[in-house]
Amino acid sequence: MVEKIEKSNDKIVVLNSGGFDSIVLVNYLAERYVPEAIHSLHFRYGARNEKQQEECVNKVCKKLGIENRVIDLPKFDWTSSRFYDEGFSSLDSQYLEYRNLVFLSYAISYAESIGAKFVYVAIMKGCVVDYVDANPSFVDRLNATIQGSGISILAPFMYFSKESLLFYATQYKVLPDDFFSCDVPTPEGKACGVCSDCESLEYINKVLTPDTPQKIKYIFGESSKELSDYFFNMPVTKAVIKIGDTHLYETPYEDIVKKLIEYGISYISLVCKAVVVQSQGLTLSFMTF
Repeated sequence: MVEKIEKSNDKIVVLNSGGFDSIVLVNYLAERYVPEAIHSLHFRYGARNEKQQEECVNKVCKKLGIENRVIDLPKFDWTSSRFYDEGFSSLDSQYLEYRNLVFLSYAISYAESIGAKFVYVAIMKGCVVDYVDANPSFVDRLNATIQGSGISILAPFMYFSKESLLFYATQYKVLPDDFFSCDVPTPEGKACGVCSDCESLEYINKVLTPDTPQKIKYIFGESSKELSDYFFNMPVTKAVIKIGDTHLYETPYEDIVKKLIEYGISYISLVCKAVVVQSQGLTLSFMTF
């Protein structure tokens, strides 16, 4: 079986919005730290999904037995975006100027007060719009600013796509009712289903069911003992090879197919025009049935 991760007692702070990325991150950290070490931070700032997201935050914290602290902030009523406007739906209209910097400033202060070494945040560069406070350069510059404090900001999903987070979401049995990412909920409090956030999660919501088989992501070129353990201890019978357009004719996928056959996989299909976890290389999705 896959070797169990030894959990750390080091105190950490994690930004927890209640959205898909954050909920997966909190579960990811709960696998690596004891519950008493994890300090969740949730911010209220007048968002229309405030109630729904806070319910998801409370739910995951109760499930994992971790502490959550809620911080009330004023609305970003100076924003030039349409974040607080009725009916906005596009990603570029929901940017709040340096919102992540505001949140992380509080998190760093809180981390220092409790003696936490790390502040975790679910920033993902793979998003459609590259916000100035949601990319590797931003995290690097902020870490440089607090250098010497003994605190580091970590964004373990920085180079992930939302689709690639399915590996963890299925592993932790995260379901659509466990998170709320829609910024424009209906009057009934449900996800609108048409905004950019809902569209980005449409496939994920379909996949995440109580009966969803565990999915294993593997980046071509990387060796992994954990991958081998999954193969030999789980009934993996099907492989879907996803290749980015620019690498379709460059990738020696015949060699990969041979390796899959060695693992006893009898059904192999090739899918083009798929999102890959990294900008180069090949992503394999292994599914159990």
